[in-house]
Amino acid sequence: MLSIRRLSLTASALGLAFALTALPGLAAAATAPHITVGQDVQLSSDPFPTGGEPGTEVEPDIAINPNNPQNMVGVFQQGRYYDGGSVDPGWATTFDDGQTWTTGSAPGLTKAVGGKYDRASDPAVAFDLHGDVYFATLPLIGTTGVGVAINKSTDGGKTWSNPVVAYENDNQFSDKDWIAVDNGTASPFQGRIYVAWDLASNFNQIEVARSTDGGNTWSSPVAISGAYGIGAIPLVQPNGNVTVIYEAIFSPTYQASTSTDGGKTWSSPVNIASDDSVPVPNLRASELPSATVDPQTGVMYVAWQDARFRHNQNDIVVSSSSNGKSWSSPIRATTDPLNDGYDHFTPGIFAAAGGVLVVSYSVQKESPSPSGIIYTAVSASKNDGGTWSAPIRINDNLSYVKYAAATNQGPMLGDYQAVVATATEAHPIFIIANPPSGGAQYNEDPYSVTVSASAWDSTSPTLPAWMNTSLRASGGNASVHHHGVARTAY
Repeated sequence: MLSIRRLSLTASALGLAFALTALPGLAAAATAPHITVGQDVQLSSDPFPTGGEPGTEVEPDIAINPNNPQNMVGVFQQGRYYDGGSVDPGWATTFDDGQTWTTGSAPGLTKAVGGKYDRASDPAVAFDLHGDVYFATLPLIGTTGVGVAINKSTDGGKTWSNPVVAYENDNQFSDKDWIAVDNGTASPFQGRIYVAWDLASNFNQIEVARSTDGGNTWSSPVAISGAYGIGAIPLVQPNGNVTVIYEAIFSPTYQASTSTDGGKTWSSPVNIASDDSVPVPNLRASELPSATVDPQTGVMYVAWQDARFRHNQNDIVVSSSSNGKSWSSPIRATTDPLNDGYDHFTPGIFAAAGGVLVVSYSVQKESPSPSGIIYTAVSASKNDGGTWSAPIRINDNLSYVKYAAATNQGPMLGDYQAVVATATEAHPIFIIANPPSGGAQYNEDPYSVTVSASAWDSTSPTLPAWMNTSLRASGGNASVHHHGVARTAY
């Protein structure tokens, strides 16, 4: 769904040139490590030949099992409709660290799979400490979001229950749901599940519901006083405090509100930073935030696309907070030259542990004119976001805007994408729109890659070597190795 405030649909075709770059700017290693980027793995293909726009899967999220990091679940829309929502959201599950994936559709949700709703949108996914998985979506009647539904898996994402309705409105309009679980071992609210959304029919009022019994029943929604925005993301700190991050609609800012009593009451919103993003030409690419929390330190991080450091193109910037009340000044997470003409947008950020951050995002060449060709990149930080590595392109296949789902706000890869990470690997999930075959109009599906290390930095043994590839201090030579297509220039 989502009503985006700033859009530009100017299209042109321009070749995209990008030389593959290793991750400079981080600590020197005793031996020369190298980055290994696995081959693109397609997670799914649109199973619905009718309804919506066949061949379109967009807007992915991904979660990692805290007990078994080889178990991950990705979710996404399937059969995107031009005017909002999809035929039914899909899921893809791996138990072998992203090498192979099992896929299917959310059961019992939309009419296409035996449910009562016409469409569904805005998929989000989260694990709890037991390895159970919660798949949140926005069900629609016609083109109106009517609440939040949760499909649950108790076997790590192999099979799924029919949905439980966490919230259903009455002749109103909900939008942009998100889900989080309190997995803090010392939290007084451990196991509590939070879903947040905005009530678009009431000035985008941010609301939150909670469950204390594994998603079987849900509280009445709590409206956060003074919080009006879109893209609400709940973040749960190890002590049980929960902060909701969102893009404000009455001022160009990102804001936060915090609860210290398990979601019953909420603080007045505080500003994180101004929203200084500019429209991404040629594409529906929202300025929604992405957010994550370090599971050890409890530090929260927010990333968004922002043009404060560039002229008419976006960087990805990051702000952090330990308490949800005070936030750091935004820092660039994209460190390529400010005048290179590249636009960076739709970030997904993840904190692995102890100040280790990974952010994935889309990139398009826009100078002298937009290329209509998108690739996905990853940057990383090992010092709480203080400094960031140079971008590295991670996908073999480029994404072409002209084969992406058409919407009433422009071609769409999704209003968000995501990444998860461990101390040694990163697993982004992203959308690629490839040239279709057989006369089809669209060919757009979710993909993932494994970015991993082959050696450890002896000066920092708890961090992945792929984050320590600048060897200028020691005179070494870092290298990047790719399986599949050679990634030189396009």
